[in-house]
Amino acid sequence: MKTIKTMNKTMNRLKNIFEKDTTLRIISLIFAVAAWFYIMIALNPPTEVTIRNIPIHFNDEYLYERGLVIINSTDLTAQVRVQGSRTVVSALNPQNVLATVDVSHINSVGTHILPVTVSVPFRDVTIVSSNPLTVNIEIDRIVEVEMEIDVETTGRLQSGFIAGDFGISPATVVVSGASSVIGEIDRAVVTVSLTNQTDNFTNEQNIVFVDRYGREVPASLIEFDISTTEVSVAMLQYQSVPIVLNVEADIMNAIANGAYNVSITPETVTILGNPSVVSGVDEILTHLVHFDSLNGLLVSRATLQLPSGIELYDGSTGVVVTLSPVAPPEENGENTNVDEEYEEDD
Repeated sequence: MKTIKTMNKTMNRLKNIFEKDTTLRIISLIFAVAAWFYIMIALNPPTEVTIRNIPIHFNDEYLYERGLVIINSTDLTAQVRVQGSRTVVSALNPQNVLATVDVSHINSVGTHILPVTVSVPFRDVTIVSSNPLTVNIEIDRIVEVEMEIDVETTGRLQSGFIAGDFGISPATVVVSGASSVIGEIDRAVVTVSLTNQTDNFTNEQNIVFVDRYGREVPASLIEFDISTTEVSVAMLQYQSVPIVLNVEADIMNAIANGAYNVSITPETVTILGNPSVVSGVDEILTHLVHFDSLNGLLVSRATLQLPSGIELYDGSTGVVVTLSPVAPPEENGENTNVDEEYEEDD
């Protein structure tokens, strides 16, 4: 009984010392940390860890030499469980653990079941298990095609302007890859924004490959000789201008004196051309008009004098001109004899 009381007194005395003495507390902490480091590093106990998302590599350069390609190699990964000292296995990661599949012996298209080999860079590490043990590899034939590059436009031009013909240089692209992928490609396309464009422009544009549904074919699945092309376009302006009649002096005098009503169909035309040219044109003159007499009317199909660099927006080239007498010559006591002159000419 006396011994127990003595031990309790001793323990209480030690407890009071630790509670009051900060230095002893710090020393105790240092000893605890040192003990932990000794256990974890000096003793270095063995442990097991699982490493996931290890990329699977293929020696597919041998396939390319035979005109073959793997079409499902992307995103294939493996995982492995390893055992070793804590310090060693803690240094392992998906970048230094190697998972490979040997395809050097493959000579034909189709599905091939091949083993996955996993290796680690340290000798004192044991591979406990790996997954998957095999993978299904799809092999296809490599084909190459040359495609013309199409231009698609987005956005709205400023009012009164249209885009002329597009220039593309180079105008074709050579694309290669698995036949099943190349067979899905419908077009090679570049996209040009025309929002508020009024001036000629030249831009370097990225080439995109799309299937028949308009979906982009991932660039990772194919190879191509160029990725961009230079696209240029001349901007054209259009505007509506009146048609001005060009006739001989006597006809013009008769019209001026009110002998005829003039009908021009159409009265205006829409012209198209380079903005610097179009902006200087405010009317279009006909070529000299010669009339035929038809049921008391003077009728002619006139052609237009288009300035250099100007064309008609709708593609037409002529107008119909009709002169209608205001009143018979005998009713107003005057006879211009215009009809008779043109009948004699006929």
